[in-house]
Amino acid sequence: MFMNSKKALLTLTIMFVLILTTRMSSGTGRLSSETVLIGCTPGDPLMKSILNILPVTNVDFIRWNLTLKILQDGSNTFILNLAFGEVKQNTLDFEGGGEKLAFEGYYTVAHVIEGKINKTIYILHSNKVNPITLLKINDNLFHFLSPGDQLMVGNQRWSYTLSRKVPVESKVLPVFAMPSELLKDTDRQITFEGRTPSTKFATGNSFDLSPGCFKIKWLLTLNRDPVSLQPTTYRLLQTSDKNTELKGTWTIIKGSPSNSDAVIYILDPDKPEKSLSLFVADENVIFFLDKSSQLITGNADFSYTLNKRKKEDIVAEYRFSKSR
Repeated sequence: MFMNSKKALLTLTIMFVLILTTRMSSGTGRLSSETVLIGCTPGDPLMKSILNILPVTNVDFIRWNLTLKILQDGSNTFILNLAFGEVKQNTLDFEGGGEKLAFEGYYTVAHVIEGKINKTIYILHSNKVNPITLLKINDNLFHFLSPGDQLMVGNQRWSYTLSRKVPVESKVLPVFAMPSELLKDTDRQITFEGRTPSTKFATGNSFDLSPGCFKIKWLLTLNRDPVSLQPTTYRLLQTSDKNTELKGTWTIIKGSPSNSDAVIYILDPDKPEKSLSLFVADENVIFFLDKSSQLITGNADFSYTLNKRKKEDIVAEYRFSKSR
């Protein structure tokens, strides 16, 4: 009788451990046994170099489908399928169908702790390409890092963020730069740009979008007081099938319900239904937040990321407009 009781207790314990392990592997906080990341990035010289694409190849953008696997023996492997080429105007496709690459390898995970900042970095290794480094933003978003371990900065069309194909709940906002560093910005005017999917903005915000609209183009200009350098006004151009311009004031807040060190830009057009919140990853990359202050997951075409416009691009655009 006593032995049967011990046996029953042992069986229950094993069942509990198995259930707990299954929940941990499929829930938030760590990757499941298979995670698929999707998205499109620019095809600039650095990325072509990493992927061993010939420099003379014209690449507007690269479409990524990355599968991260954890095998039963605990090893980490990946399968990467890429398509790249010149964009076919007014579509989400490539001219002539583009070119394709596919390869496999293994990945390593590094945890870097710098004061209050805890970074999780994934490095893809393969004998066909140079190491590819991704920073885990949360369970649903991964962002490419440069060789200098900085967030890579995209352009007005594409960003360097990959999104989880099947999102999971993830409520914690990370911190990748100390708030004191982010608040030291002395630029009197900052411009961010990018494209995002339209669906979640059409349903979560009061933007007037046409039913067939699949993307939104953004151009955000933030102004500071020339003396105090405190945030003053902003101008937001939101271009889809219908154009919208918003103006108002913006503020910087430190802290959110999930992270007391997070830095967030609040755009206030004096219309609460049209206010926007942006999570600041560093001085060059910001992410849209939803109405519950959570990061938004993108799709296979675009992410909810904006990139700081380079000063030389602003100067070139100004000179072009003056010459017209």
